[in-house]
Amino acid sequence: MADGASVDPWQRRAPGRWAGIGSEQGRRLGGERFRFIEERSFSALARLADNCELFDVIFLDGRHLFDFVLTEFTLSAELCPTGGYVILHDMWLPSVQRAAAFIRANRTDFEPVETPVPSMAAFRRTGVDERQFRHFVEF
Repeated sequence: MADGASVDPWQRRAPGRWAGIGSEQGRRLGGERFRFIEERSFSALARLADNCELFDVIFLDGRHLFDFVLTEFTLSAELCPTGGYVILHDMWLPSVQRAAAFIRANRTDFEPVETPVPSMAAFRRTGVDERQFRHFVEF
């Protein structure tokens, strides 16, 4: 189980905007056990899955287009062990709301978890994905 990592291609490339604050906070809290991965989430998440890495908590706050959110969730599910969590940020956006609706209706291996933060949706992994290849529930 990996200790901690952050994936963000823009943390250091956008001076004045974020100025590396996320990666610095991760290093401050996790020290040497924290990894900062400065690349796009699709390639990083796929590589982490290929390396069989697991994370107990995965926080998604990338591009907020519906297809990007759903793809990041799908890739993150490969990194999330049973009992782990995937959290979506910016629930005020219709695209993120629709992705969460898809997950609630179709990902039988995850259950929604109530959060006190209205801008986030959390899902807990409850088992393995055993859906049949034709599975689809309208959302």
